[in-house]
Parts: sequence; C-alpha cells; structure tokens
Amino acid sequence: ISPPPPPPPPSSALAPALSSGLAEVWANGSFSDCRLVPRSGEEFAAHRLVLSARSEHFRELLAPTASAVTAAAIRLSVDA
Repeated sequence: ISPPPPPPPPSSALAPALSSGLAEVWANGSFSDCRLVPRSGEEFAAHRLVLSARSEHFRELLAPTASAVTAAAIRLSVDA
C-alpha cells in the first residue's frame, strides 16, 4: 500500500493568514519544542517541525531514530 498523496498547497487566499500565524508563533516562541545553542551559548527557541521542513540537515538530525529527538537542546557546531 502506497502512502496517500500530499495535500495540495493552501490556496492563495489562505497563504497570508497561514504565514502571519506562523510568524507570530515563531516570534513569541509559542509551542517551541527545542532550543538551539550555538557556541556563543545564547539559546534560541525553535520548532522541530519548522527546522525539519526547511533544512535537510535538521530533518536528518531530528528524525525519529536520531538521538537529538529526545534532547531538549540541540548544540550547534557553528556560530550563529
């Protein structure tokens, strides 16, 4: 059995509201489920879903089989 096809992209009428809502959640840290910690030590609230959606590196790092999945903070090896 093959997985169902992905849902269609939101209509252009819904896109601004979705974008605005995501921006608000991101800006105030609502529902953040991990912290990014660069070498500087300053912590940033983050959302695993957003990181995974935007970066293949984070998608692999945060895969259900990865050790980072249970970590509250993800230590970065590069400076922010």
